[in-house]
Amino acid sequence: MIKNAKVFIKRAPLFIPNKIIFWGFTLISFFTGHVNKKLRKEHYRENGDKNIDSRIFCIDKYIENQAEWVKVKLGSGKHSNMEYSGCTIIAVYNALLNLKDSDRNILNIIDDFEKKGLALKGDFGISPFYAYRFFKKRGYKAKYITSRNKDLIRSFGDKFDTFIVTFYWDKKNIFNKLHTVNISKSDDGFVAHNMYFKKSDGKYHAKEACNDLFEAVEKLSKSGAPISIIGIKRQKMGREKC
Repeated sequence: MIKNAKVFIKRAPLFIPNKIIFWGFTLISFFTGHVNKKLRKEHYRENGDKNIDSRIFCIDKYIENQAEWVKVKLGSGKHSNMEYSGCTIIAVYNALLNLKDSDRNILNIIDDFEKKGLALKGDFGISPFYAYRFFKKRGYKAKYITSRNKDLIRSFGDKFDTFIVTFYWDKKNIFNKLHTVNISKSDDGFVAHNMYFKKSDGKYHAKEACNDLFEAVEKLSKSGAPISIIGIKRQKMGREKC
């Protein structure tokens, strides 16, 4: 019975609709996502003073090296830090860079998601819904889809300027975890950032450019599948009131 239940959970991505996963993730974050003010201030100070420096971060470049962010504080979960569960924050930062938004202080972005958005205090990452809300609050036109249909994804890629994709590494095994990346859009094509991709120089780099959004999403993982895709447009519509 227990073995059957484990197999059922393992194979969940094959039969549970993305929309249910998306909103279930959001519900978990709603109830378990807040980090208290005192700890947030400690993280802000420690990350600014010593944990985020030029060895791992350059404000004018895409973040590709999440694996090197192990000392950067995030959340209050047992395992949580930026290396373990900060991929959504990195995707948000990279999207802001792609949008040429000058207001992209990484310390402030971490603090924003520690206020609301972490799942299980960070041990289960960050709900993509709160990434969507981040851009809406900033006044961007943003929309999300939970479809895996290639024509819809390809069409979605034509309508927006940058994308945040949350996906299964393995759609047949939920225990292989999830990942969230920014897919930037430029004249070169659609490029996925922060994919743990190293070149011969030993440094982390973006993946190769793809012709459309579906191709870029499909190449994120050979056995994976998208859960949600957030599209953001460059023009702003005025900040929302909190």
